[in-house]
Amino acid sequence: MKLKLLLSILFCLALATGQSQDIHLSHIYASPFLLNPATTGVFNGTSRLIANYRSQWRSVTADYRTFMFSGDSNFLELGKHQSIGLGGHFYADVAGDLDFTTNFAGFSIASIRSFDKKGSHILSLGIQVGRIGSFFDPNKIIAHDLEFFDNGTSQLSMLDISTGILWYKKIAKDQFIFLGGSIYHVNEPIYSFIDKENVSEQLYRRFVFHGGSNLSLTKQVTVVPSFIYMKQGPYQQFTAGTFLRYDTWSRGKTTPSAFMLGGWIRALNQDRRLGLDAFIATLRMELRSYLFTFSYDVNISSLARASFGRGGPEISFVYIFGKPVIGSNGVVKDPRRKRKHKIECPYF
Repeated sequence: MKLKLLLSILFCLALATGQSQDIHLSHIYASPFLLNPATTGVFNGTSRLIANYRSQWRSVTADYRTFMFSGDSNFLELGKHQSIGLGGHFYADVAGDLDFTTNFAGFSIASIRSFDKKGSHILSLGIQVGRIGSFFDPNKIIAHDLEFFDNGTSQLSMLDISTGILWYKKIAKDQFIFLGGSIYHVNEPIYSFIDKENVSEQLYRRFVFHGGSNLSLTKQVTVVPSFIYMKQGPYQQFTAGTFLRYDTWSRGKTTPSAFMLGGWIRALNQDRRLGLDAFIATLRMELRSYLFTFSYDVNISSLARASFGRGGPEISFVYIFGKPVIGSNGVVKDPRRKRKHKIECPYF
């Protein structure tokens, strides 16, 4: 009960200041529209569907749940060296005892430019436009005085614009390097549940810098390191780690599938400096066009005593249409063979 009261007080303070942070997922590249609009349409295939679910802090209080769905396609060719990616995205985030809910629905578009015939060296520029909606149940607020909320509202809706850039290049057979950057909430929409005529708090812009590589150790073993740095107002987050990918096929003999095991460390700013927040253990299975990922956050921050180290599980499912596969005769079957502009991507 004391914890719920504390959380309610903190929430009321957040209403008064208007400060807010974006949601985040541990599956960095299984939630591309949260990372960079320029990733729209950048994958080995013609279309892609993604579903994500995350639960957090269930061991401390009412859990925080995030549901996410997205789809994108590399659907329009503009000659041999350029194409257009288009995507649609939706998420719902439900937080805590007040059922504080944030929704987003929008679309993204990216211009993907190749610098070679194989599409193994590209530059992508993307933009994302949508609406953010937030609401909560004011009847569940536990506070002595809600006078500050007399002229407020329990619902918000605002236009949101984001943009990004992504570059990647194949440096050797089955080896890539990629870098990207993005800015979310470029228009800095007003985000306050208090009277907007007297309060002009804006949603902080979120700056993202990310990158990684694919490095083959053997014909079947690949190291896939990646990192992401985010800054939103006074908040900072840095995540780094790697997958170890094992392809369970010999080239030219069977349909490709893969098993990936990885770990990441996430750090957050604490007392004006970065401090360790969580260790993320991740397992991914890949079979033909299906990718399934499961991870669990082990809390290693100052909250570890209260949470008993339990952060929360996260799952994601990806299905890629038109993905090239290798047949039993060793011949690559590529549904995009009739296309002039193809993309040869690293493992995101």
